[in-house]
Amino acid sequence: MKRFLLIIIALLVISLAYGQFEGFNLYFGNLHSHTSYSDGQETPEYAYDFAKAVPQMDFLAVTDHAHYFEQVLSDGRDKFEAMKKAARENSSGTFLSIAGFEWTATGWGHINVYEAPDWTDRNKSPNLDTFYSWIESKKVLAQFNHPITMFGIFDDFKYYPKADKYINLVEVGNGNWSLGDTISPEMFNAVRLALANGWHLGITVGQDNHKANWGAANDSRTAVYSPSLKLEDILNSLMKRQTYGTEDNDVIVEFSGNGKPLGSIVYDANSLNLHLKVKETEDDPIAKVVIYSKYGIYKSFDATSNIFEYSEEIPVESSYEFFFAYILEADGQEIVTTPIWVQSSSNKYLYNPSIYPANVKPGETVLAKFVVSNLNDSCECFTVYLKNTEGKLLASKELSVGPLSVEEVMLNFTVQSEKDNVVLFYLDEELAFRSGLTIRAGSSLNILLDKTHDNFSMNSREILKATINNAGHKIVEAERMLRPADFNNKDIFILPLPGTEGFFEKLKILQKPHQAIIKNFVANGGTLIVLGNGVPISQKIKDSYNDLLKVLEQPVTFGEPVSSDVEEISGITFDGYRELVGAGSVYEGTYEKGRILIFAGDPFTDKVIEENKKLLDELLGIEKIVVPET
Repeated sequence: MKRFLLIIIALLVISLAYGQFEGFNLYFGNLHSHTSYSDGQETPEYAYDFAKAVPQMDFLAVTDHAHYFEQVLSDGRDKFEAMKKAARENSSGTFLSIAGFEWTATGWGHINVYEAPDWTDRNKSPNLDTFYSWIESKKVLAQFNHPITMFGIFDDFKYYPKADKYINLVEVGNGNWSLGDTISPEMFNAVRLALANGWHLGITVGQDNHKANWGAANDSRTAVYSPSLKLEDILNSLMKRQTYGTEDNDVIVEFSGNGKPLGSIVYDANSLNLHLKVKETEDDPIAKVVIYSKYGIYKSFDATSNIFEYSEEIPVESSYEFFFAYILEADGQEIVTTPIWVQSSSNKYLYNPSIYPANVKPGETVLAKFVVSNLNDSCECFTVYLKNTEGKLLASKELSVGPLSVEEVMLNFTVQSEKDNVVLFYLDEELAFRSGLTIRAGSSLNILLDKTHDNFSMNSREILKATINNAGHKIVEAERMLRPADFNNKDIFILPLPGTEGFFEKLKILQKPHQAIIKNFVANGGTLIVLGNGVPISQKIKDSYNDLLKVLEQPVTFGEPVSSDVEEISGITFDGYRELVGAGSVYEGTYEKGRILIFAGDPFTDKVIEENKKLLDELLGIEKIVVPET
């Protein structure tokens, strides 16, 4: 894509400016790079000088890995002090050099710190608690880097109010490959998690250069609104989160709320006048724009022009809201803005609640789990309430939370009727969140499917699951280890015999504790459905399932495989079957209060289930088979 000259960009910024952007210039640069002071190439002086000549590079931060700073330079100088000196000497009115370091503790995550008085590393600050405390004590700007599983997602972005004052940036994209596809779905979703958990973060994209290509690796940039390129102005703008992250190095984005620029916190507003304007070159049209809120996608727009503009007066109904924009260009380049926050001045907030299970029927108990914060400088007492839309109280709890602290809260309540299908979360009298709850008919079934024993075709049950859920029932899978809690509120347990998947025979054996759990489930009125198959299993594995049938006092046993092909027997189509000694192809029995169905083969794999509509109707009252989209 053709670059615009800096003077053209400046004129465009001026022409686009609304009141909230008056007095600001728009600068593009890179906040994450490395040199030979750690595991990169050349020196900071060389890197700064190189970046000056790259189009659309107004600033560069060198952020070498701090644990390399234990080794001083050959002339005895501390590397970080030498980097800061190089940054000052290589800054000018048209280019800013920034000195920083990267704290790298893989597992926890990587964090950049900018223009600190000194440095620390993973040896001196070995975990998030100690490093957050160091940042707080130094009162320095910091950035969460590349939040992905490979490096660490900061304890799932657990919220620390004191650190939130200074860790004000987060990378939504990272990489120095020439393709330039640096914003990844994993990082994007991690950033959304951080925002939902309470962090106030400016969005950035860093190149993370380890080669001598600072700024030149691709078009990915961090865009910053700042009065000037002076160090104190840029750091102040970064601290205020006046940024957006972009894979395009000249796209102009203005995002504001109630007359305040992106990164701002608006207090006690009944509504938010949200405004977005995107400006691109004529040969680089915009394809899609999405507005996100704390609940997910708020609005989505298709676009075909190089200019996009959106305004809306949005009612604010809760004490903690945020909105940000995602922009997709026709050439695939992506841009993500920093949010606008709307908050109560009470400084008491509730974040990111979850309800489990979220699909229930009346009489079942659900667990609501969430975090509350007190951002005041004194201890605060308040009450959290869970209500339905009619105002009926579902649960409540009184809390006393220390200054600048968070507390995890768990509340149980029993669903009484379909009127509980929306749960409202309150802090004192302020609405904090609303969460939907799927409530099924009282006659619907809860079904458990075993996947803990390397079961046959365990990854080929998508039609079964879609069909059951579409019929108003609910199916969940038992994974890793079969536990008594898996059977809570369950009506049916489907137990396929093991298949050829997996490598460890011990995992396929139905252990005696598992037999006891299943026996107890059936004895108390549950229905057990055991599915055979036509693949070989060892005698030891087969014996363990026959032992279960013996414990349940059933006069049948599984024998050897007969066929691994699709076979129709007595009106049922099986995906392979084996001998069922003591019965034909199907056996039905009882044990105490429960029911037992045993099939010689498997009628519920994706390969054959569409042929067994009549069987599903007889067993579960299901008349329609649903094939999910791939």
